[in-house]
Amino acid sequence: MKFTIPSSLHIGHKTIEVAFDPALVFEEDKQGIASHRRNKIMIQKTGDNWTLSHDDQVETFIHEVMHFVLTLLEYDELAGDEAFVDRVSILLTQALLTSEGTAK
Repeated sequence: MKFTIPSSLHIGHKTIEVAFDPALVFEEDKQGIASHRRNKIMIQKTGDNWTLSHDDQVETFIHEVMHFVLTLLEYDELAGDEAFVDRVSILLTQALLTSEGTAK
């Protein structure tokens, strides 16, 4: 299944904007950032100097969404646990990208 990264989404009472940044990995040394102050997720854009596959972009998107979800649920310790967020994001991404058919 082809998952399209949205330009915005709602998590709890917040509207989160999503944007691609061609220089994120060079300026912040990260593939994605969840900015709670700005209600924004930024994802590294594939460009001439950096390649990030669609699946990796989706995984980065899910990873940053997880930070927002855990923070809004006030699980601050888990929100800051990158290993935990990575592991859950990998499995959720796999579930999304390998989904087949339509439930009846």
